Amino acid sequence: MKNIFFVADILLGLLLIFIGFYVSLNFFIFLITFYWLYLLFFFPNRENNLTFIYLLIFGIFFVLPMIFLGGEEFIGRGVLFPNVSLEQNEKFIFLAVILIFLFFFRLSCFFLPKNLPKYQENNALKNKALIYLLFFTSFLWITSYNIREALAVYEEGYLNLSSGNLSVSKGLITLGIEQIFIALSILLLSNKNKIGLITFLFYCLTLMSVGQRMPPLFLAFFGILYYQFLNKKQLKFILPGFFAYIFLIPIIQLIAVIRSGNLNNFKISDLSSFYLDIWNVIGHSSDTLKASIADDGLYNIKVSLLAQFFNIVEVIMERVFNFESFEISNGFAVEFTKAYQPNLYELGITFASSSIAEAYYFGGVLLVAILGFITPFISSFLERSMRTTNLFYLAIFFTFAPRFFTSIRNEMFGWLISGSIYFLVLLPFLYFVYRTFLLKKS
Repeated sequence: MKNIFFVADILLGLLLIFIGFYVSLNFFIFLITFYWLYLLFFFPNRENNLTFIYLLIFGIFFVLPMIFLGGEEFIGRGVLFPNVSLEQNEKFIFLAVILIFLFFFRLSCFFLPKNLPKYQENNALKNKALIYLLFFTSFLWITSYNIREALAVYEEGYLNLSSGNLSVSKGLITLGIEQIFIALSILLLSNKNKIGLITFLFYCLTLMSVGQRMPPLFLAFFGILYYQFLNKKQLKFILPGFFAYIFLIPIIQLIAVIRSGNLNNFKISDLSSFYLDIWNVIGHSSDTLKASIADDGLYNIKVSLLAQFFNIVEVIMERVFNFESFEISNGFAVEFTKAYQPNLYELGITFASSSIAEAYYFGGVLLVAILGFITPFISSFLERSMRTTNLFYLAIFFTFAPRFFTSIRNEMFGWLISGSIYFLVLLPFLYFVYRTFLLKKS
């Protein structure tokens, strides 16, 4: 029976690609939306929660905006960058790239490991008094710093933060204390500690207040997801998704207002518009793929795959060692913003990136297909890292999972580069926690 479904899925995907050559673009959009919904409703292994969630979020960013924001007209022109425009054949390429990614994503799901680790007993702890002393001390330190940084962003602007010119900067001591807090948070979460979870969520909220929205949001979500796993609870999507849309959207959009410095012009009545404005924000993600397809060599665009690594080195040299800023290479967002909207680039504003856009830019349809095929294996590995109480596997999960999911609308390899660096920074602190506070399992 599984082989029948496997063959049927392949035939369905190939049929949709073939039909796309002969139907209108609006009907092709309808077929892609149908295919995405089909993949969600008939997902082959629901135990692979992270793979399912990735597919869901990818569709929210790259499929649904085509339905809600104008169909063919939407895919023909950029949302944030209206001077990014696609010819008729390029519009088809845009849709074909999304469908090919979904097709190979689905194909890969049939080869994922079926027997994922089940529930494990929570970790037992020792030296609890010292744990809580260090945990709450580090929590107060790092959250107070995040709040001070958020206030500085409000006063001086988010651009000063992104350019490294903010008056508040994280030194080595604060960085080390933050790693202690994260290591202890992982320890307490593996112990099913509710106080640890609530404190961790508040820390994520203070991170969001600084201006970054997606990484802390995913970090909080994965903390809740892991806590549910330890408590043998099945992840639900419909009701939590409804409440997330009602309560989180205003928070996410309000953070954008604060970091743009327009809080004085904000009115309570503006909250209602946030629910519609969020789709324009989501629609910006498609601009990245449109720009990648529209690039015809007219602009001198040179994107580096290692831009994330050099950016991190630059930030460390500036904020920790007070070295002057230097530019080695640029990522997708900087280069394309400089080309298509130089006035925004001069202001320090970019339109981010996306893994699918970079895949097409660097390797065309072939690399998009490869990306679609390997993505479920990465999410499945992260799922297995979550389904444990081993502190080092959990550190891999909490370090890489938020960055990997953010790559849906960020750099293709940036999540791996930044995650590896931050994991190496966290590792000695985690080892200290492991040796000092972990007892044999209960």
